[in-house]
Amino acid sequence: MERLNSLLHPVIIQRMFEQAQGRDGLVFLDAALLIQAGMHKKVDEVWLVTADLETRIRRVMQRDGLTHDEVLQRICAQMSDEEMRRYADEVIENNGTLEQLHKKIGELLRQRGYVR
Repeated sequence: MERLNSLLHPVIIQRMFEQAQGRDGLVFLDAALLIQAGMHKKVDEVWLVTADLETRIRRVMQRDGLTHDEVLQRICAQMSDEEMRRYADEVIENNGTLEQLHKKIGELLRQRGYVR
């Protein structure tokens, strides 16, 4: 899997940046491996959306049909939340509903003057 990621991620990320260039307004990249790929250096801000461990495990189990251990294995193979927080300009706790997450993001966008 690591070899596959090392081959595909640079191509995918480069394509995302090509599509984003020249666009007016805000561009959001939903990229779980943005920091690990070193692409955080090419964006204006990094917003980390995170949740407590059990919430993350439950959500991935429901979404992907994996077992608790399979999800935990994936999470353990990724950069820790603590480490990702060091790169983040904003940390958004997402232990609630999707509507609550959208509300938090909207508030941050207004606070930063990106939207009215």
